[in-house]
Amino acid sequence: MSVNMFNEIINHPEFYIWDTWSCVCQEGLYLYGLAIPKIDSAGNPIDPDDRHEHPFSIIRFLSTNNGDTWEYLGLATSLDSLPQSEPMKDIWSGSAFCDSQNNHFTLFTKVEAPTPDRPYLQSLCFTLKGERETHVITLSHPEKDYENIVSKGYFMSAPENLGHMYGEPGNSILAWRDPYVFNKSGSTYMVFAAKTTNGRPAMGIAEVMLWADFPEQSTCRLMAPCEMPDASEFTQFSVPRVVWLKKQKCFVMLCTTTKRVSEEQLGEDVAATVRIYTSKSISGPWQRGGRSTSIVAGLDNRFNACILGVDEDESRIVCTATYDGTADIHEAYSVGPRFTIDTASLGRVAKVSADPLPMELQQMEVVKRAV
Repeated sequence: MSVNMFNEIINHPEFYIWDTWSCVCQEGLYLYGLAIPKIDSAGNPIDPDDRHEHPFSIIRFLSTNNGDTWEYLGLATSLDSLPQSEPMKDIWSGSAFCDSQNNHFTLFTKVEAPTPDRPYLQSLCFTLKGERETHVITLSHPEKDYENIVSKGYFMSAPENLGHMYGEPGNSILAWRDPYVFNKSGSTYMVFAAKTTNGRPAMGIAEVMLWADFPEQSTCRLMAPCEMPDASEFTQFSVPRVVWLKKQKCFVMLCTTTKRVSEEQLGEDVAATVRIYTSKSISGPWQRGGRSTSIVAGLDNRFNACILGVDEDESRIVCTATYDGTADIHEAYSVGPRFTIDTASLGRVAKVSADPLPMELQQMEVVKRAV
């Protein structure tokens, strides 16, 4: 097999992969990954815990058989590929979206460092490659949109402290990141990592309009944040992934939470956990996926789950997730095998579990996108 082809599991020889997200376009199923190199430009190995010392890139894979195999397509977005006029220190996680004309929108978190003690100023952006130039559009920026953000019920530090290296009072760093876009009944929504007025982790929500012909006219209408019912169990809410289940008439959201209070903490010390929630409305209230807990069982050493598709005939969603730093050294920060979650069990079992992909699903093209 070519070095650019992977059999389901993606352990890239050149990159550590953190977060992944998928997008169905005319060409097939795309998988994007937030990644840093395993070796620096001088040939020295990079420690994943030193991730903030090396800029992230977004890499891309394509599957024409629903994830049985993946073809590596190279970099999708990097600092070098974006206009140099953008005051950007790094790029973090996001999502991808294809409109009816197969225009590819890449959403991402822009990270700026306006001062040395504020290296984590985040904003929600997208990039779109035009015929003559690459457009970078900021949908929401904590400094420029400060009053509007706060008025909607979001927590923000004082403007002069936004993105501070030591975080916010008694809590983790600024949360205005991980934009994930999906369509429901003709409307396009964006969910992202945020905080509520009391500084507790929450899911941000906005209704957006993304224009390919006139990207500068794209809009973002913030809605009130949603705090999860068990938010007291974690300090950070991140990488939300949402789908709508037509038969069950509810939203399902996967996310990762941690107990991180400092960016200096090692990966194994932050208790990264995959959780699942449901809601009849995008604006909530959101309920735990299990009767007793939102934690998904069977995902030890894995985090940042990605929804690849929905099979409503069999009441299951098909997902993958990345191995974290506590996994075997040969698996850490690689994309693990696919798994399913029984959507009929949501709200009926004490703890929802991740189940191995059934053999028949590996052979049949039944993964259908529900957005």
